[in-house]
Amino acid sequence: VTTRPNATGLPEPSSDLFESIRLQPFGAELRQTYLRKWADVNNVQRVKRRLLARVFLGGDAEEHIAQLAINPMQLTILLYLVNKLGEAIPTARTPLYTAYLETLLGREVDNHQIARDHIPYVQETTAYLGWRMQSGVETNPNAGRMNIKHIKRAMLVYLDEVEGPADLVDKLFSAVSDRFWALSSKTEETGSPSRSVGDHLTFRPGRAGR
Repeated sequence: VTTRPNATGLPEPSSDLFESIRLQPFGAELRQTYLRKWADVNNVQRVKRRLLARVFLGGDAEEHIAQLAINPMQLTILLYLVNKLGEAIPTARTPLYTAYLETLLGREVDNHQIARDHIPYVQETTAYLGWRMQSGVETNPNAGRMNIKHIKRAMLVYLDEVEGPADLVDKLFSAVSDRFWALSSKTEETGSPSRSVGDHLTFRPGRAGR
């Protein structure tokens, strides 16, 4: 069973042996059903449950909040934030995404995927690479794509500038490419600041990774 893009050039599994299912984004009705089930599993009762529904369903009308609610993992984190912060949940895009990313990183630390001390470097290098690529494409459309060697080199340059642990480049790269950036090919080894497209290593800051 796989949910990853086929970037290997291999033939698709035979339809005689496998059923192919196309996953669709959560619609409004399914999000509400998921909310009720999530509240049941997490034993959210009465007043907090009504508050959860009111804040979430009110915020769901906001486009940037709705974008975070189109798949189960992102919706789970969003519901966690609403349940934790209640009406204090950020409504502006940047602070909401910041809280979302902090929660996502916290889950990775709890799962021993990323060391807590490395979180600031994950955030900083991702932001730096995103800025570097985004600013580059304004003058050169091809600047939005980098191969793995150049990505690591840029990370090394940035960490050197901020007097960070340059010896952690490989470890940081492995952590973010496995958990936050979408690796769709190991052959061409190129990347761009976007979600998984074609045969490239790709990532887009602000478009929360896997």
